[in-house]
Amino acid sequence: MNNAETLTNIGRDYAVFGIISDYQDGKIPLIQEKEESEKKLWKLPGGRPKAMDNHSPERTVMREISDEVDVIIYEPTEKDVLFIKHLDSHDFVVFKADYYSGALKPKKEIERVETFSPDEIKKMIAKRDIVQNHAEGLTEYFVDFGDKP
Repeated sequence: MNNAETLTNIGRDYAVFGIISDYQDGKIPLIQEKEESEKKLWKLPGGRPKAMDNHSPERTVMREISDEVDVIIYEPTEKDVLFIKHLDSHDFVVFKADYYSGALKPKKEIERVETFSPDEIKKMIAKRDIVQNHAEGLTEYFVDFGDKP
């Protein structure tokens, strides 16, 4: 990631997502949300802070991953920020998220959660089966870390 880009540059309106890099044999969990669209794209677990949250982006990504896929991650730090994209409506942030405990299972608004190898994810990106911003964050992860978590 560009070292000049830090969490201090993001606004209050943000969305945070995590690449759980060490869950199972180097595979990375992706989710599909319950939605009405015909083609369900894959994405990273995460989301936006809730109105009552007074959490940092790091705490928000921890809560969102737990809320969506029932996995606990270690609290990320600023050095774990992989990707920040400033969108018109919010800032989009991707963290490298280190697995702590739990077994993946879809919760609430999540229809499916599955793990994919880096090679599988790269093919999914090429076929546009992953939401664009999430694909960009995953690509940055592969640039920084190669195919190993």
